[in-house]
Amino acid sequence: MNKVRISDEKEKWWYKKGIPAAAGIFILDRLLKEYFISRLNGFVLINSNFAFQIPLPRPMAYVGIALALAWIGMVLASSVRTRSVYGTAGSLFVLFGAASNLWDRFAYGGVIDYLSVAPVPAWFNLADVSIGAGIIFLFLLVL
Repeated sequence: MNKVRISDEKEKWWYKKGIPAAAGIFILDRLLKEYFISRLNGFVLINSNFAFQIPLPRPMAYVGIALALAWIGMVLASSVRTRSVYGTAGSLFVLFGAASNLWDRFAYGGVIDYLSVAPVPAWFNLADVSIGAGIIFLFLLVL
């Protein structure tokens, strides 16, 4: 009985705080992208390649993205059904991050990256961080 109560409390916390957090990351990422484009005279990198700058033909990239999103959608459906906090959190963070990056692909022809950590020559954005966090949650689900 006590175990169910703890699980229910985690589930309530996630639905009250976690879903708005994932949606908030999407909104903040969109705002930051617009800020960097408009206010800083385009001080951004537009990545027209696939993840990690991997050059793929556009149709192949979109097929890969569609397959990944379909898989994440199935994980989300399963996680909600089984009340898995890590699975639901991970799936939503990946989906919201992917949604923001897909928006960029359709609106700008590539993903807008505005963050860089020196000395590594890698550019990324908050949506990429959201996707990475989601993948970590999904790994915790498996462990």
